[in-house]
Amino acid sequence: MEQKQILQDKKAKFNLKRKLWHLLGLIIPLLLYLDIFRFIEPENPHITRYIGMWLILGFLIFLILIEIIRLNYEPFNQFFIRVCGPLLKENEYHQMHGSISYIFANFILFLFFTKEIITLSSLILMICDPIAAYIGIFYGKRKFKNGKSIEGFIAFFISSFIVSIAFLGLITLFHIGSGELFLSKLNFFKVTIILSISSLFCSLIEFFSFTTLNGLIDDNLTIPLGAAFILSILFYLFGFPLEAVFSPLI
Repeated sequence: MEQKQILQDKKAKFNLKRKLWHLLGLIIPLLLYLDIFRFIEPENPHITRYIGMWLILGFLIFLILIEIIRLNYEPFNQFFIRVCGPLLKENEYHQMHGSISYIFANFILFLFFTKEIITLSSLILMICDPIAAYIGIFYGKRKFKNGKSIEGFIAFFISSFIVSIAFLGLITLFHIGSGELFLSKLNFFKVTIILSISSLFCSLIEFFSFTTLNGLIDDNLTIPLGAAFILSILFYLFGFPLEAVFSPLI
């Protein structure tokens, strides 16, 4: 009975419904790669990113307004918790939920970075974070004071590298995108080093993640933005063109 209770506690802590909900965040980079607004200005390669940025900003403002009402009007907050409770952490009942920080991160990403960096950053958060959480909760033996484990850290690092190299491999195979970050025999070794370093850096961000500013800053913000910055810096330092990673819309 004790082992069964421990397993139930671990399942509750992992919160599968929340993790599956967060995977829906991958729709944002997917729609960007499908270039769904290209028909509006076919000659403008950034039109989908530009329109997407404003749509994200509008959605972000809407969510923040809902949160302001929710956190200042308890009857509405209780209704919100009843409807969305399975998707929330307990500490989000009375502070901003993680979707706010993720949408805010996407606004910054769309504003400054190329679609390759935007997608890589989102993939690292949406896929690697749940993997690390699952491994850490169910198989983590070496725990630290912040609740994280060596096993979860290693899982994030390995999955981040695999996801990143797989994404670059896919866009290379199907010739999707501008081509500056395509894999080749000449740059494969450099890309491997870049992704190893960036994966380690992102693993450290996840390991030391915390929540502050009433929930506005958490790993949903720090992981994708941290990934975007370190990937951009590394690709540039290793000789890739700046415009392949950094392309501000302003």
